[in-house]
Amino acid sequence: MTDEQFESFWEIYSESFPECEKRDRAGQLAVLTRKEYAVDFYSEADRMMGFIAYWDIGGYYFVEHIAIAETGRGRGIGSILMNNLIQSGRNVVLEVEPPVDDTTLRRIKFYERLGFHLNQHHHIQPPLQAGGSPLHLMLMSFPDKISVDDAESIEISLRDIVYGDR
Repeated sequence: MTDEQFESFWEIYSESFPECEKRDRAGQLAVLTRKEYAVDFYSEADRMMGFIAYWDIGGYYFVEHIAIAETGRGRGIGSILMNNLIQSGRNVVLEVEPPVDDTTLRRIKFYERLGFHLNQHHHIQPPLQAGGSPLHLMLMSFPDKISVDDAESIEISLRDIVYGDR
């Protein structure tokens, strides 16, 4: 990722997620050096409109963040990014907030329209920044629901690969 791409990425990332769901700048720059971590972009007229950031955790791609610039929202860019990842042929897993309001229900429905399944396994995301609090989340998976054994394996991979520095 070039410096210019990072600045565009950082602008979208910063405006799209609350503090508890993102890393600080130094933490994000450090993650970008990890071989298991990748970021794919969607651009129009040489302007980054969105990205999907994910980890290779063995048997799955773990989508950590997907975000669209405010000016690009509602135009199908998120679906394009997610479908490109799905077309890799790999199993995909991601975290969502439990369905407690219109916003969280809308996010879950977005992923369900793409073929994801909401799993009922207990999942806690460690804080992404020092001093943060863990988040109680749920896992969604593609192309199938995950078993209890698979959920435990995913948890171990997330702990060891993604959140190992926490």
